[in-house]
Amino acid sequence: MRKSLRSNNTLDTHGFMTKKDAAEEAVSAAILAAIFVLFFMFLGHIN
Repeated sequence: MRKSLRSNNTLDTHGFMTKKDAAEEAVSAAILAAIFVLFFMFLGHIN
């Protein structure tokens, strides 16, 4: 009983960690996209 509970907990934490990593990746990708948009707007203003 204890062993199965422990493995379940590890699986749960692992799933949570991967979810968190995916969310962080999405956030960094969104920030990168925003920087690119701002950069091109800036270039457009110069030209």
